[in-house]
Parts: sequence; structure tokens; C-alpha cells
Amino acid sequence: MCTKAVGIDGATQMIANAQSRGGNEEYIHADLNSFQSENTYDLIHSMEVLYYLENPTEVIQRISDAWLNKDGRLIVGIDLYYENTDSHTWQEKVGTPMLMLKESEWIQIFEKAGLREVAAWRANQHKDWSGTLVLTGKK
Repeated sequence: MCTKAVGIDGATQMIANAQSRGGNEEYIHADLNSFQSENTYDLIHSMEVLYYLENPTEVIQRISDAWLNKDGRLIVGIDLYYENTDSHTWQEKVGTPMLMLKESEWIQIFEKAGLREVAAWRANQHKDWSGTLVLTGKK
């Protein structure tokens, strides 16, 4: 049962969009590259964020060390990864720096951060799409 939900985003427009949907959630406008959470959580979810960060390894380590409760879980969805050839041109098309890593490299980052029970799979995979790479690990 979820008793509290907190959204963190670096874009004020995304915070405004989320707030416009109503509810009692808390939203924090912050740069994840440097944000220090005052709270800890049982579940942290990130979708389509990590490859935009300056140093996702550092952020995942900080999440593992300081944001997750004992036995808390990190779940991440990533569409830009080496095995997804459709994503190889995104950085050029969008004009924004993006970090492309292999699935095995993402797994190593999770493990190096001290997360256990690390697993990865592809969601929504079909013949024309490699799928969203989903990674999870437990503190």
C-alpha cells in the first residue's frame, strides 16, 4: 500500500503537469545530478531519465546509499540502450547529450552500487521494437 508518493523532476513544466492532475502527491523541482533526499523510500522508480544524467553511476550509488530503505527497491525503465538499435540516432535527432550503455553495463552499475537481486528484462518487446529495458535491484 502506498502511503506517500514523491515526484522529482528537473523540469518545472513536468512538475506543473503532474500537479495539474490533482492528488496529494509531493513534487520537488531539483537537479538529480546533485539532489540530496531528506527522506528514504521503499520504492524508487525512474523512467527515461538515467541516460540524460551527467553521471548515472553516481546517482544510482546515492540512491542505494541514502534514498532507499533497507530492502527498498529501485526500478528503472530505459529505452536508449546499445541493444536497442532504434535508439542509436536519438541523441542526434533530439540534440541533447545522452549516455548509451549496454544492458550488461547498466547491470554492473546496479551491482557496483551494492544493490542485490539485480534483474533485467525487456518490456513491450516485439518484432519492430527491442523493448524498454527494465532494471531492478534491492538494497
